[in-house]
Amino acid sequence: MKEWANVSKAILSFLLTTFLTSVVLILIASVDKTYLDSRSKLLIIQAISSLTQSALAGVVASLLVFKRALPQFVEKSANIGLFMLAIIGIGVCQPLVSWASYVNEMLIAKYNLTWAIDAQKMNNGLVARLMAFDTPLDWTVSIVVIAILPAICEEIFFRGVLQRTLIKATNSVGAAIALSAIFFSLMHFDIAGLLPRIVLGVMLGLIFYYSGNLWLSILAHAVNNAAVVIMLGVTTDANNTIEKQLSQSAENPGPWLPIASLLLCIYIVYRFKAWNTLTKSNIEEEK
Repeated sequence: MKEWANVSKAILSFLLTTFLTSVVLILIASVDKTYLDSRSKLLIIQAISSLTQSALAGVVASLLVFKRALPQFVEKSANIGLFMLAIIGIGVCQPLVSWASYVNEMLIAKYNLTWAIDAQKMNNGLVARLMAFDTPLDWTVSIVVIAILPAICEEIFFRGVLQRTLIKATNSVGAAIALSAIFFSLMHFDIAGLLPRIVLGVMLGLIFYYSGNLWLSILAHAVNNAAVVIMLGVTTDANNTIEKQLSQSAENPGPWLPIASLLLCIYIVYRFKAWNTLTKSNIEEEK
């Protein structure tokens, strides 16, 4: 019961900070009704949202569950090879994420979830306003605010706190990683990205669990986000706007690419697991 109480504390912490974030955004909108038209103001709001929602939830939940301001970032030290493995891992899972996007889109169309489509269009418009690629400063700000900051804040809560508490509560690593990935996706309040975010969350959860190092899942998450930002920046022009790219339908990748991606993901996880076993063995020998 105690372990499930800790899970409840973590989830309630996130819901509370989400509510507080909503209140802050409503207050901002009531004071400045033109903030949606200003990129600089939208970037500030994006940064505030990341900090007051995910990061603050991580702090509050960590205080309630672990009696410390932040969850433990490093249970095991990692060498440069593991950091590279985390980057490769998030890269090879992209075809699987793309396949999940395609399935997600087909399900929305099948059940005629027009509200989800409308919400996605609105979200695409906001994302397009957030991004600019005219100067090196534009690139830097876009990557920091849209890619790096959310990765740090979200990993602190979803992997650093929630996944840890779920592992103890369920006594099952697989169930804990799956549940935290589902909650991670749901809390983005974006049905159009539900399945691909679950796939991403599972991969991040596996990287964190088998490495014992939150910095690795933060790095993988940031690389995933930054790759999207950079790809949009590189391919954007007058005839191919950001909003137009975001609105494009997901393509069917066929069966073989997702299968190959899944097998490569399994191999990457195996390499992390092998390193984890070797580390435990070395520690026992030193004792």
